[in-house]
Amino acid sequence: MLYEMFFYPAIVIGLFTTTFFLMTFFEDFGREKRRPDYQPKVTVCVPTWNDAETIANTIQSLLNLDYPKEKLEIIVVENNGSTDGTLEVARKFESQGVRVFSIKEGGKGFAMNFAIKQATGEIFGALDSDSIVAPDALKNMVPLFSEEKVAAVTPTLKVNNPKGMWHYIQSVEYIYGVFLRKVFALLDSIHVTPGPFTLYRIDFFRKHGGYDIDNITEDMEVALRIQSVKLRIENAIDANVYTTAPNDFVSLFKQRTRWYLGLLDNVPRYKHLFSPEYGILGLFILPLSFYSIFFAIAMLFYQSYIFATTGLKQLSIFNAVNFDVIGLASANPPAFYLAPNIFTAMSVIVLAMGIIAFYLALRYSKDSFKPFLSYIIYYPFYLIVFALWWLSAIYCKLFAKELRFGGVVWRNSLRNKLLHDSA
Repeated sequence: MLYEMFFYPAIVIGLFTTTFFLMTFFEDFGREKRRPDYQPKVTVCVPTWNDAETIANTIQSLLNLDYPKEKLEIIVVENNGSTDGTLEVARKFESQGVRVFSIKEGGKGFAMNFAIKQATGEIFGALDSDSIVAPDALKNMVPLFSEEKVAAVTPTLKVNNPKGMWHYIQSVEYIYGVFLRKVFALLDSIHVTPGPFTLYRIDFFRKHGGYDIDNITEDMEVALRIQSVKLRIENAIDANVYTTAPNDFVSLFKQRTRWYLGLLDNVPRYKHLFSPEYGILGLFILPLSFYSIFFAIAMLFYQSYIFATTGLKQLSIFNAVNFDVIGLASANPPAFYLAPNIFTAMSVIVLAMGIIAFYLALRYSKDSFKPFLSYIIYYPFYLIVFALWWLSAIYCKLFAKELRFGGVVWRNSLRNKLLHDSA
């Protein structure tokens, strides 16, 4: 009974959501308006700290962009005193027109706000100093700004040079993200503008303020701010940016804890977005994101409970048949195969639709990565680690004393708030 309470609603919601997203993709894909002749000046900031090993490739990828050179301004902002020679590497590109600055303030937000003040472009973006942008990315993104209400355009993010299990899992996740970000753009519901190479109309920052320097997920805060003033965020599915992803569990765990803490911080700040006034974003997309969190955590606890209560019983059965698992399965086929029902059929349909969405993301983003094995690895692990990441974020939000992320000190836990209020 407990299983049906969690699983059946999830299947129904999953079927509705995947159907809705695929219909949106096919029906509205040609909606976007691009003017290839629209070529305003663009400023790209590279905020950096201790990235001497990667920053040269990042800057070179910007110099290789297929965009009029006189309309491209590259600004490198080294912040908080790098100790590995990052500044010296960056300054080697000054002869090619790259503007290089060094500031004392720490944190990515400081660097980008400094660059906004220096920028002479109509469009402003940032590229992490360990990321690489495809040569045609900028020319595929900028024409979407020809529509006046577009305040930002997001690229397609992919894992750069994936190696190892955790990279492969993230590669599949990022490819699914390609499809979802495009659908969210078509629904005017993008709520995260990724740090690597999202472009903004610079007047937005000058009118509504720069990056929030105290925010651990400034890319989410900016997106929610854009949505709250009812401007649009577009997506260029054919603008590829390759980012360096964590390749071990601990680094990935810390990254996702930061991301999800950012959601827990920013959504209450923009809780007014949960309203019919903000269309599908407020009525469906934001509530759906919280339902998916609840479902993942509930299923993790349920599966852990089932494992704990039935594990010894199953072990005794296996021992009784001398661990002849194949013979046992032949004599007692799983009920899934014996008695298929409507929910079994719906599960298969949802899985098939997920594969279609995955294929569409590969095709329209012109991806040559062959992820079949990665796809097999992804499904057994992702729901589990997704729930664990969220449990970590929730624990930190409730009890953490202090966390540090890229020059930003986070003390926004309920524990600290209660101590502050009682002081």
